[in-house]
Amino acid sequence: MKKLIGYFLQGLIFTVPAAATFYVLYSLFQFIDNLLPFEFPGLGFALVIVVVTLLGLLGNTIIAEPVRYWIKQLLDRAPLVKTIYTSISDLINGLIGKEKKSF
Repeated sequence: MKKLIGYFLQGLIFTVPAAATFYVLYSLFQFIDNLLPFEFPGLGFALVIVVVTLLGLLGNTIIAEPVRYWIKQLLDRAPLVKTIYTSISDLINGLIGKEKKSF
């Protein structure tokens, strides 16, 4: 019974974020399409795609880069932690990274 509950919870962990994302995006499509006094099919979809892409770009350049730099500075101060972190990072990048021929 514990395994069954564990599998159920694991399934929730996989499905709830995806379902919530699709629901929010669909709601945004509908909201934007209903804002206009005239009918323009697909405008909500196109606008949400553009906004999400721009947010991803901003998040990657403005937020992620300073955080990566800060973490790198912290790791440089702790050699043992840096060794463990880089080993795990290299393993994960080798398994699921863009260059799967790392091994």
